Amino acid sequence: MGRTPFDIADIVRLHRLGLEAAQPLSQEQGRALSAIALCRTAALGGHQSVCLECDFKADPSYNSCRNRNCPKCQALAQELWIATRAAAILPIPHFHGVFTLPEDFRALARQYPRQIYAMLFRCVIASLLEMARTRLGIILGLTLVLHTWTRELFLHPHVHVLISAGGLALDGSGFKRVKEKFLLHVKPLAKLFKKKMMAGLYASSKALAKAKAFLGPAPELTTPQPTWQEALLALTGVDVTRCRGCGAPIYHLALLPVRPFPTRLRSPIPTNPP
Repeated sequence: MGRTPFDIADIVRLHRLGLEAAQPLSQEQGRALSAIALCRTAALGGHQSVCLECDFKADPSYNSCRNRNCPKCQALAQELWIATRAAAILPIPHFHGVFTLPEDFRALARQYPRQIYAMLFRCVIASLLEMARTRLGIILGLTLVLHTWTRELFLHPHVHVLISAGGLALDGSGFKRVKEKFLLHVKPLAKLFKKKMMAGLYASSKALAKAKAFLGPAPELTTPQPTWQEALLALTGVDVTRCRGCGAPIYHLALLPVRPFPTRLRSPIPTNPP
């Protein structure tokens, strides 16, 4: 298979300046684009095969950037990851679930991606396992994948979940299947997910009030971003101040319209036995 006329490095070199003019980038994003632009070019060095008999020289092969965000460098790792996940999936139907991070959280996700995304994973897992345990009496099998961008490269963090159509019975009787066209009610699941996300946000805000180093320094962005407390207030109408007596955080609750967290479950996906 021959080389395509353009690859990702060519696209970055041609359009990076226009992208930066239209969209502010974090330091990590800037470093990733710089690495991708130099990937497999003479700037990173390489090697060339030479025949000692006739002095024939093959085309040089340049080194890769090895950046974790580079699709060329991570193609093999991606295929190996997919193969490993596929080998672990049970040979039964599965449901496809999508949990979306609300828009109010996205500014925080840009500043503190590690904390927000870890919280998102914990809350998705806890919500599904809790509802399956209390309503179905089973322990589900879950595979989660984080997507952070849309195809148009807009920030839109969401988690895709592959959910087994059944699970281990809590009474130890073995594996218990569920109906192939229904798993859990979406509305109570979304409500539970929101409750857990808000609890995690409150806990992080409280910890930040006690120790400012809880989240570490935020990456510098070219446009101002809301603080943890400002995002909390925008999302729930909760204003965080300190008690005049002991200095502990006090939450002033404002009555705002309830914003449902975007959550959906799709029909089961048939999975062929390996």
